[in-house]
Amino acid sequence: MAFCPVICELDQHLNGENVAALKFLCMDLIPQKDLESISNGMDLFLKLNENGVLVDKGCFILRELLYRVKRLDLLTVIGATINEVKNELSIPNRAVISSYRQLLHDITESMSSHDVKHAKFLLPGNFRKCTWEDTVTMREVFIKMEKLDLLAENNMEHLKTICRNIRSDLIRKIEAYERHQGACSRETTFFSPVMEVGENQMDAVYRMRSRPLGYCIIINNRNFHDETKIRRGAEADLVSLQKVFKKLHFTVECHNDLTADKIRMAVKSYQNDIHKRRDCFICCILSHGDKGTVYGVDGKRVPIRDITSCFTGQQCPSLIGKPKIFFIQACQGEKTQYGVPLETDFLDVDLVETDAAPVIDSVAEWADFLIGMSTMEDYESFRHRSKGSLYIQALCMNLEKKSRCEDLLSVLTKVNKEVAETFPLHLRKKQMPEMRSCLRKKLIF
Repeated sequence: MAFCPVICELDQHLNGENVAALKFLCMDLIPQKDLESISNGMDLFLKLNENGVLVDKGCFILRELLYRVKRLDLLTVIGATINEVKNELSIPNRAVISSYRQLLHDITESMSSHDVKHAKFLLPGNFRKCTWEDTVTMREVFIKMEKLDLLAENNMEHLKTICRNIRSDLIRKIEAYERHQGACSRETTFFSPVMEVGENQMDAVYRMRSRPLGYCIIINNRNFHDETKIRRGAEADLVSLQKVFKKLHFTVECHNDLTADKIRMAVKSYQNDIHKRRDCFICCILSHGDKGTVYGVDGKRVPIRDITSCFTGQQCPSLIGKPKIFFIQACQGEKTQYGVPLETDFLDVDLVETDAAPVIDSVAEWADFLIGMSTMEDYESFRHRSKGSLYIQALCMNLEKKSRCEDLLSVLTKVNKEVAETFPLHLRKKQMPEMRSCLRKKLIF
């Protein structure tokens, strides 16, 4: 590991308070259960690397962390200066640590031991009756408040009540943060595959910092009760989706061979507050279907609208303002698209199976949704009996190669091109994927 000598040297100079502060700043980058076992800088940096943060952000995350905990003397270890870090942090969306986490860290750093003792007596409800040892820091109090949903990015009231009774300058910090958040929430830019994205639009990007990023659920219907409908090759799609979304820091959960009723139950089980600390939600459906529906393995239909509507702002508040992405592998009818034959050495007689499903006309009424369909309305979608479906395989390949540096709509446009142009099917048959986007910002995993 090339950066091992660097992090070894950093670890030697970090004290216990530095490590505690670094852990707190990294709470949105590393799962809490992993943070609890970390006791030194080396373990923290290795965990950041394990979670892909160092790979994605390079040494900048190290520079930012050292700057945040005021270990400016250690910047030279990684070949940086104070001015260089300041300049980098002045670039919109360059900071890796969220403004919310920075705020809480700044408050803890500016509070005296007397302030902390006073704050413990001002905690809300039964929470203030906890027996707090003198050694318990305000940072630890904040962590406990977050676990009890008394403190969050959009829930600062309890914190404001505490700070209002301690120091007015702390209230000003919070109000400045809220003004900044309000300004950011009003900056909405709509994107589509045909838009030219200019430099002035680069700051309209969805937050993608939490670890895990969110849930990715995969509903994989292969073994239908009608044995003539078995979806051979579905296992290849499942493996590819699991691999790519785990790599993109999602918690991947698979649901295999569900009836129509169980599809509804599975989807509704994610319709709760589990998304509060996560930045995105993805649902992949691999099945047969028809216009506007997917099939359970019992052959009964589930309208796609019933699935997507579970995650609107009204039905799932913890996903408000966060992207909700659906990838559906299925036909949308029985028509076949034809194209001009291409000269190629690739002609596989196993490419004769189809799936079926729809486009949701009303999706444009909902914010932050994107639905990627394997084919256009009324047409078939093809699946290889052993290699998997054309759409899912192209999707996974492009997500793995491009999703860290390009926005999702650009990636899906490349998927459209590859499926439509570079995958000639049996004789003249063709397939054209389609996407419907209500994303308000760029989405870069």
